[in-house]
Amino acid sequence: MNANCVRRIILNAAKQYSNIKAGQMITQSARNITRCPSTVSRILGIGSGISIYAALAVKPDESESKTSTSKLPDIDASSLTHTSIIKNATSLTVNAASTLLSQTTLALIETLQDYAKEMYTLMSLMDHQIMMLANEFEQEKVGMLMIEVRGEIETKRLQVEQLESMLHFAVKVMESTMQAAFQSGCDAAAILASERIQQAEMQVESARKIAKNALENLTEKQKHSIEATAKHEKEKQKQQTQKDDD
Repeated sequence: MNANCVRRIILNAAKQYSNIKAGQMITQSARNITRCPSTVSRILGIGSGISIYAALAVKPDESESKTSTSKLPDIDASSLTHTSIIKNATSLTVNAASTLLSQTTLALIETLQDYAKEMYTLMSLMDHQIMMLANEFEQEKVGMLMIEVRGEIETKRLQVEQLESMLHFAVKVMESTMQAAFQSGCDAAAILASERIQQAEMQVESARKIAKNALENLTEKQKHSIEATAKHEKEKQKQQTQKDDD
């Protein structure tokens, strides 16, 4: 028998051993899940009724079925009704919709705050530019910074529009789950959904006002900057005319 044949036999034996060990581990996990339905409930994130179905769906090892004398726990028939399962699913749906709404609201609020911050930064640069109208070199540096900030403002504005649209659909999803909760008899979940919608609208509206005020102030600042620049140009031309006359 050559070395290649020996190596092949060893590899085949190793693979068979690995398959046997893997099969034993899977079988043992199935036994543990079958004996503890609550474990399935935690893993799947669903109620006890469905978790028992999942546990029963696991097929134990044939040798275990022959030797084991343990019995499954008694099943509460009330937890297996359509009504209870629908209520459980409704509660999970409300939680998922609430997470979507919360995360979208948070993202929109932070983006609105950043949007307002960039606009106030631009206003500060405008003030500095007006103060340095006589310094062309300083004006050029400030002008480059203003171009960068305007680009950031436009980026934030587009992000706000996208998140506003996302929030609109997130609220619709939350409203639909709220109605489903009422229909299924999950009053607590329905009330929770309604409260989450109200909180989100209040928080977003506050951030919108901040951004709106910043935009209004920026508009006024731009008018003042244009007027100040025009006035400076007139004085500069007047001085140049006087020099030419002299």
